[in-house]
Amino acid sequence: MSTHEMAEATTSTTPETAKRRRGVRLRGLTRPRIAATAAVAAFGLTALTAGAASASTVANGPTIQLSQYPVPASAPQPQHVPGGGMLPQDNGALGNAASIAVTGERSPDGPEVVTIPGGSSAWGTQLDTDEPSTAPTLGPAQVWYFQRAGYVGLNTPATTAAGGTDMLAVPVYRIINYNPDGLYTCLEALGSQPSAGSIVDSNGCDVNGAPQTNQLWVVGSPGQTNDTINAATGAFDGNSSPQIYTSYLQGSSTAESGLSDSVIENVATLAADGWNTAQAPVLSADANSTGSASPLTLQAQSTLTSENSTWNIVAAPGSPE
Repeated sequence: MSTHEMAEATTSTTPETAKRRRGVRLRGLTRPRIAATAAVAAFGLTALTAGAASASTVANGPTIQLSQYPVPASAPQPQHVPGGGMLPQDNGALGNAASIAVTGERSPDGPEVVTIPGGSSAWGTQLDTDEPSTAPTLGPAQVWYFQRAGYVGLNTPATTAAGGTDMLAVPVYRIINYNPDGLYTCLEALGSQPSAGSIVDSNGCDVNGAPQTNQLWVVGSPGQTNDTINAATGAFDGNSSPQIYTSYLQGSSTAESGLSDSVIENVATLAADGWNTAQAPVLSADANSTGSASPLTLQAQSTLTSENSTWNIVAAPGSPE
């Protein structure tokens, strides 16, 4: 694995202006550059190697830093969450309990949320969006935990328009549900090479033994920013850019704060689409479904997804954030 700067990009919720400015800091490690293997060893973790790439994994490099982090056997108490927040800043950390609410569908009891139908812990259960189980309280099948697994460099509308070799250094997460029967599962784009139209289900976490890219996700919220990095060297260049992954779905405004109007994309599909957020399919509720439940799939960015493919990630009842 290449030696490069292992400083971690973190997210700022400060609204951005049209001018790019530094909006986030680097965490944990500072210059001089540190060998990636040594840095990972300091965390007591196993890193991907150059030979680990397959249909469901990617090799680490200047703009890809992903590691295997164990999933806690049970959801942590909020006061024990290292890094804090719903989207933790520390690698391996599990965020506070959250719900993922679709912005395009509303019910009398509020926004519909990502749900495991029937509360099933069976692997391969297709997810849907539905009303809170006991409104306004969420059922266990509607509570999710984001676990940070590293970061990747992405081409976004802003970095593409700027030209050059800049990419946005974006945190990567597993999205985990804890079932009352003591089992846990991960949000997954079905298949080793998912694409537009692929089912999004709940499945065993990293059953292949290495971080599965079809179970890794990035979250883009227009009110937040990340550091930019040099695509050739992976060096952080001191600039930042907003988390607008698609100008079509998120518009050009960066006035929103927090995690509203988020676009969620899968790392496996991003790898297949040149790490370009404007081209990769997005997590979407099926706009053509009838009734309250809308099955989850990956969908191409189009008019069919414009009302069902942005999300508000909000604290679950009882969570401190």
